[in-house]
Amino acid sequence: FTALKRERGWVDMNDIERVALVLLGDELLSGWVQERLDARIRHLLIDEFQDTNPLQWQALWAWLSAYGGAGHAPSVFIVGDPKQSIYRFRRAEPQVFKAAQQFVREGLHGELLSCDHTRRNALGVIRTVNAVMGAARENDGSASAQTAYVPGTGPGNYRFTPPFDGPPFNGFAALPAWGSVKPFVATSGSQFRSPPPYRVTDAAYATDLNEIKRLGAATGSARSAEQSEIGRFWLESSPVGWSRIATTLAKSRNLNGWDQARLLALVHLAVADSYFSSLDSKYFYNFWRPITAVRLADTDGNPDTAGDPTWQTFDPVTPPVPDYPSAHASAGGAAAAVLRGVFASDDIAFSQTSTSLPGVTRTYAKLSLAATENNLSRIYVGYHFRLATDEGLKMGDQLGKLVVQSRLQPL
Repeated sequence: FTALKRERGWVDMNDIERVALVLLGDELLSGWVQERLDARIRHLLIDEFQDTNPLQWQALWAWLSAYGGAGHAPSVFIVGDPKQSIYRFRRAEPQVFKAAQQFVREGLHGELLSCDHTRRNALGVIRTVNAVMGAARENDGSASAQTAYVPGTGPGNYRFTPPFDGPPFNGFAALPAWGSVKPFVATSGSQFRSPPPYRVTDAAYATDLNEIKRLGAATGSARSAEQSEIGRFWLESSPVGWSRIATTLAKSRNLNGWDQARLLALVHLAVADSYFSSLDSKYFYNFWRPITAVRLADTDGNPDTAGDPTWQTFDPVTPPVPDYPSAHASAGGAAAAVLRGVFASDDIAFSQTSTSLPGVTRTYAKLSLAATENNLSRIYVGYHFRLATDEGLKMGDQLGKLVVQSRLQPL
């Protein structure tokens, strides 16, 4: 895809974001760029800020932080809801919202205004739902899941990944204690904990590293056009994508409203528990991400790996959590297992679109084939080793079976 863009002179948002970040971070060019921005912009309103990704925030932060109390900074008004930061195809990250809140208050001496009401539903319905859900999840551990994290320094140890290793994040790992949050169905986040990963000196590790080095690279990869498509297609948020699949299947089988609601509830119970479980394993093993592993491969003690300090993933922002196992693969495995259980078959053909690759429709003969493709997509974008995706899929399958067999049984 990169070669095709270069050949045809195409530019996409990834290119624009990278160029903006380079310009604003360059000692010689940043002043000129800021001067041009200052000449044109007096008031900055950013709506739907929850969809802002780390690269975009880095560029904004580099511009706005340069004032340092001098000059005439533009007025800044940021609007958004961090709870809606679910659009993985935009590389949104809830912690970007929190970083922006802190910067506006401390760097720009601004104010934080809260607005937690909505007109989308009747007030009585909202109060009832909030009360029921609040009581059900009271003291579940979610409020204290974002804890401090100290990365390791040895081969195989998770390190902060770009751009979370530098300003404005200065070292960030997401939700280290999420695996300790009370699950909806599983007994604990550790009930389906993955077995230990390989050692970085193992032959299997070298095989996986060399595979993702070839297939997950931003430039010069051996990835086919279809593999690139698969990687981008499955980038979107798992709850969003698998809800669409569930809805597609429900409509094709003419499920009534109650049965469709049950189906979606089961899918989301399984997906939610897959995140508790996968993050339990991630922070139990703390295995490094491919972007770190490839760049530091000369230090891993494995004679069959070679480092490339400039290697970049196909999708430029690796999620800020350890590699093993893949939460995305776990969520897909859980959702697919629920759908197989509800419809009592894996042999269900369907076609699907994706918000992360508009205009593309992919077709599957079986639910398991969709889950496997979702699994492989994380290799193609450079996020995960194959072992992490395979074990994530297994974990999700176990969770999905548990959910569909033990919850919301039809009357």
